[in-house]
Amino acid sequence: MQKVGDVNGDGVVDVKDVNQVINVMLGKNITSELLVACDVNGDKQVDVIDVNAIINAMLGKSTATETPSTTADRMVVHRADGTIDIYVVDQLTDIKFAQIAQATTTITLSDADESSVRARVVMTEGTKRYEVACYAASETPGDIEAYIQTNKKFNRKKDGAVEFVDLTPSTPYVIAALAYDEYDLPCEVSTLEFTTAERTISEPARIGDFLYRDGSWSTELKSNKTPVGIVYSLTPTDADRAQGYTNGYAIALTDAGTKVVWSVEGGENESGTSIEGEQYVADRDGLTHTQSLLADAEAHPAAQAASNYDVKPYATSGWYLPAIGQWVELLKNLGQLTDEDLAMGENGQVTCQAQTAAAAVERINAMMARAGQNSYTPLNQTYYWSSSERSMMSAYYMFYNPNYYLSLMTYYKNGQFAVRPVVAF
Repeated sequence: MQKVGDVNGDGVVDVKDVNQVINVMLGKNITSELLVACDVNGDKQVDVIDVNAIINAMLGKSTATETPSTTADRMVVHRADGTIDIYVVDQLTDIKFAQIAQATTTITLSDADESSVRARVVMTEGTKRYEVACYAASETPGDIEAYIQTNKKFNRKKDGAVEFVDLTPSTPYVIAALAYDEYDLPCEVSTLEFTTAERTISEPARIGDFLYRDGSWSTELKSNKTPVGIVYSLTPTDADRAQGYTNGYAIALTDAGTKVVWSVEGGENESGTSIEGEQYVADRDGLTHTQSLLADAEAHPAAQAASNYDVKPYATSGWYLPAIGQWVELLKNLGQLTDEDLAMGENGQVTCQAQTAAAAVERINAMMARAGQNSYTPLNQTYYWSSSERSMMSAYYMFYNPNYYLSLMTYYKNGQFAVRPVVAF
């Protein structure tokens, strides 16, 4: 026989039963079965009398069907951590209730493109903080409040802008904000529906084009898009083409790190292959090498830094550490260097004399500068890692100093060099 006050039928009369009755009183998830179960005293109503009846049963002071005392009452105080306190009061006039302002937020759309959205969240008076999440409208969760708490990207105590990226073009989405009151209790959920723009590619990519975060490209900078790279090649490898990256490659506008080691421990064939001899300048399998290195990401900081550089642009490989041959391709296509400029010596080191190298790097930096002063970092006089490996001890790098020369050679894997990622698209 079910105990009196055991609303949820779990065999125990406890706080869960109190919460169930309160939820029904508030109109949450009501069913005909719950209405019957929560009417503990059988008066055809679900109200505070039923709450008191359950508390009586919990305290063992009376049966749930007894008439509540006319000289005493009980006040249930819910805490933010889910616990409750039960107070017995002789006179309701002894209790002073402070009026708590309803916690709410408003969300206004700033702009949305093919793969991202920007909005602003403003709190009303009485709101302590808010949490924000975003989900596809077709996948609207049954319990939005719980979804926000589990999947929140923002948790703030003041008005501010929010941005969600890596969205699918031409798809309806919802931004949802959960407001908390001054006692840090969740109150109201605000939502904003929007649809990302359709991704349109009108022309094939060209050397020097901007690549945007939504995976599109253009020769002239578009003010409503976020540029993330400069296209430097239109000839994907067979391996990359097989993965669907048929357009080419772009180099990131900024570094992913400045003093990063290639490998923590060192070892043979960490990148999946070791390259010796003159053929190293033809190695363009940076994506494959990086994927091998990321199998143990903690041991390969340079590859990890490249991979973590930024949000993966839509319909691309994501960022990775370029192979040494991709540095060669970049220098030729954007820097306009020739095979003669990149001469290989007897020791296998490729060098380019200072004046020619400086002009090439200046051309590359000028391409990136079109993105805007605060949107790029020029290639500097430093060492840049590649993902190409020579041996257990060393990996290939690109070095540039305008006062000396530009070179391509190897160094110990524990060297602290810069990382400039690339992406296949």
